[in-house]
Amino acid sequence: MTVVCRPYRLEAAERDLIFRTKHARGPSFTRFVLGVSGAALAVAVILHVAFGNTLAGLAPDYAAPQTVIPILAWIATVAAGVFFARRMDAATAVFTPMPEQTVTVTPEGLHIETPVSVTDWRWPAWIRFHDVPEALMLEEPSGAMVVLPARAFPDAAAREAVRAIMVEKLPRAGAEPKG
Repeated sequence: MTVVCRPYRLEAAERDLIFRTKHARGPSFTRFVLGVSGAALAVAVILHVAFGNTLAGLAPDYAAPQTVIPILAWIATVAAGVFFARRMDAATAVFTPMPEQTVTVTPEGLHIETPVSVTDWRWPAWIRFHDVPEALMLEEPSGAMVVLPARAFPDAAAREAVRAIMVEKLPRAGAEPKG
């Protein structure tokens, strides 16, 4: 069965859906930086508590600068790391406007036409699909996605026909890729 989707352009909510889908699989840059920095800071505090008295007994004038100043420097590093990590999160959330496209889905693959290009994708090019109420999304190994919004299908039967083809050809998100 061949299904031709109506011409569509991705809207902001659909771009957000791609972002949420990609970042649901792993921590954001901010969470990663906070996790690693927090763990390192915890180790520094534990070492300060465990060995602070020993250092104070050996060299009282030397102990405080050797333990407190590195911890304060680490806190400043964490603050700077979080600032730049949040900027990275914001940068990855930006999507350029996509031209209007028409997608044709067949048992052999996808045929995508935009005003400037025509692309044919065979099913082995995709590693999995995501089925959410708002859209069907195809994911390739690089993480790039093609979104087929529900509004692009002529009717519910066409969406279900495309979903059936995807179920036959690809694993769903969370499943191991076929191959």
